[in-house]
Amino acid sequence: MWHTGDVHYEEATRLFSKFSRDTWLWCDLHQIEVPIAAQVATHRQPERLQEHVARTIVFRAERAVTRGGFLRKPLPPEAVNYALNLANAHGWRAKHTTLDLWHIGAAWELGANYFATFDEKQAKVAKTVGFSANI
Repeated sequence: MWHTGDVHYEEATRLFSKFSRDTWLWCDLHQIEVPIAAQVATHRQPERLQEHVARTIVFRAERAVTRGGFLRKPLPPEAVNYALNLANAHGWRAKHTTLDLWHIGAAWELGANYFATFDEKQAKVAKTVGFSANI
């Protein structure tokens, strides 16, 4: 959503504008994941993200949060247990990352009813726990 060259840019922008600002949650996970994921992408092979693009993504995300584009909520500690339960239920059959499951747990514990992702495996797990989710 913050990088016009991303394969999901147009769909993400359309999806984001479809809902009101108080629909989109921002918690401690996002605060950590967005800048680190941008940094990691600068080392991805064979197509690494240029550093100035990664820094722009981080800047745009921070600006969107600061300007109230997201509803900020603290990460509930219960999200960890929820993610562990998801791992026990789904992690033996398919590969899921820690953050993928932690995001679902956080969304659940924060009271979200919609889960936005472009990751098919993550969306499948989110749907099994009752979220409406896009893919």
